[in-house]
Amino acid sequence: MPESKKSLYQQAFNRRRILFYYTIKRVEKTAKEGGKKKMLSTEQLEKQYEKVYIYTDESKNSLYCKVREKGKKKFLQFTCVNSENGIDYWQHGLNNVTRLLYGEVDLVKAKALLKPVIVTEGEKDTDNLKAFLSEAGREEEYFVVTHGGTSEWKEEFAEKFKGVPATYLLPDNDDVGRKLINKIAEDICKYTTALIIDLPGLEEKEDVSNWMELGGSIEELEKLFNDAKPYKKKNKTCFMDYVLKPGDLDIPEEWLINGVIAPETTTVIYSKAGGGKSYFTLLTGGYLIEQGKIDTVIYMDNDNSRQALSKRKIEEIQEKFNGKFLYIPKFKIDKETFNFLEKELENKTFGKCFIVIDSIRNFLNGKDPNSDRDAISFMDTINKWRDLGNTVILLHHTRKDGEIKNNTSFIDYADTCYGLFTTKETEKKRLFFEFKNKKDRIGTLEEFSGFLNYDINSIEMAENLVNPEDYEFTNIVIEFLEEGEKKQKEIKEYLKESGYTTTDYNQRMIIKYTGVLWKYERGEKNAQIYTLLPDKLP
Repeated sequence: MPESKKSLYQQAFNRRRILFYYTIKRVEKTAKEGGKKKMLSTEQLEKQYEKVYIYTDESKNSLYCKVREKGKKKFLQFTCVNSENGIDYWQHGLNNVTRLLYGEVDLVKAKALLKPVIVTEGEKDTDNLKAFLSEAGREEEYFVVTHGGTSEWKEEFAEKFKGVPATYLLPDNDDVGRKLINKIAEDICKYTTALIIDLPGLEEKEDVSNWMELGGSIEELEKLFNDAKPYKKKNKTCFMDYVLKPGDLDIPEEWLINGVIAPETTTVIYSKAGGGKSYFTLLTGGYLIEQGKIDTVIYMDNDNSRQALSKRKIEEIQEKFNGKFLYIPKFKIDKETFNFLEKELENKTFGKCFIVIDSIRNFLNGKDPNSDRDAISFMDTINKWRDLGNTVILLHHTRKDGEIKNNTSFIDYADTCYGLFTTKETEKKRLFFEFKNKKDRIGTLEEFSGFLNYDINSIEMAENLVNPEDYEFTNIVIEFLEEGEKKQKEIKEYLKESGYTTTDYNQRMIIKYTGVLWKYERGEKNAQIYTLLPDKLP
């Protein structure tokens, strides 16, 4: 890109609306001792964190725990790696442990005593309800368990309820909670009588803990239990059962990144080789994890070399995110990788995923990227993953003329497609990039741009307030207004001197960016006096 054009692009970036800024910070070296991860006792965890929830197996052995950070609704997980003299020791991360229900021992007791089980949505609610039942003298009449958070229920948990006479399900009072509890009821109803309990008097997003705080009594709770009707799996019996119903389209987040990436969609991003698309998706994935908008990043890289991964500190990044960032490198990928991943996605093993395919042509396994049949077959697989509740990003390459390579079906079967155009600033170790929307089904932005600093793994992305075709015009006006306030007549004269001689065009453009880049007030003799908006001043 010519220097003058690059300058216009970068000046235009100063006139934008920030979408997000993010830096993947380095893993603290002090977290390691002697080349091994540091171990903490249960007592140390309890001092360091607001709350510790320990998951034990049927024999009361501690397997892993979830901790809540002080002052935040943010959780970390630790694996129990050693037990000495009744003291458990923990390491950060989940080391291939078997996932359990919180309260697994109580579930075993309930089956042995033929007592009902109560399922809540979260460990805090489980502990609070157990204390409530104990105070009411009902601790041996009902046993309480939970799967954890909204994304942590697994279908294989259902069989654990075999032998439980009745299971009462207490959803959080929101669409996500109700949808999840219906899913749990559907899974367990073949093993136990499932009954969904709607607690009265709750505001949106409140739960059983709030209900107890509001004065709910054991008598009221037991009446709700007695009045509840068993859940029955709804089998389709007529054509109308296939019609869209209220709530079918409920999605917890409208956007993962405002105007750019929506949850449960498929997006194609294409650029020339070395165009920054891998870095962009890598940093975006980290941002989404830290914001709690997704549960897991699965980065399938069949394109980059070991040397490239080492340079990008992939091992360090994967360690930082503690099992929530799964990087699958080229030298480990084979023809079965997709099949294994699909099984895990069907089982919701990783919760809501942000899946990156880098790049399309490298995952076709010998099929023809120019064939409609092969391209559509590939996209059918990808969109199945999307329909399982995941967000999929497909990276692709361009031809020499800058247009997307191969069959158009890759775009046709995606929800969104962006062209990515970059300029490398070697001295500053960063890329200036611009995204142009090539296909949209969901209301994404037409254009957005940003800087990617690959020296410190940071990204800043913003909505363009200026159409790239208007960069030169707006920069001329802005440079003139940087001198101070100007009458509209003076601006038009300056534009003519700069080569913009069409009066109607100049008038339309001045109006177009009024309130965006500049503003005007009435002066003497009703003259329009223009100044730059405060955040556009140099």
